[in-house]
Amino acid sequence: MDLSQIQREAEAAREFDHPCADGAVVFSLRLPTRSQTKVAAMRANARPNDPGAIALLERELLVGAVIGWRGGGGAPA
Repeated sequence: MDLSQIQREAEAAREFDHPCADGAVVFSLRLPTRSQTKVAAMRANARPNDPGAIALLERELLVGAVIGWRGGGGAPA
């Protein structure tokens, strides 16, 4: 087993599909690593005791987690 195969398997273990309520669209998501979470916090400029910090961090993490979608017409594969 080489390094690239280990990396592919580690990424695949963090991926999952989430269907919308009607099932017409399915989002593919990848959970962030610890270091990706730290980078997202820096990008969101999250500071302790900042009421908007959690919302900004959640948005950064969600934008980074969506790796694709299916359905809904004209969606990328």
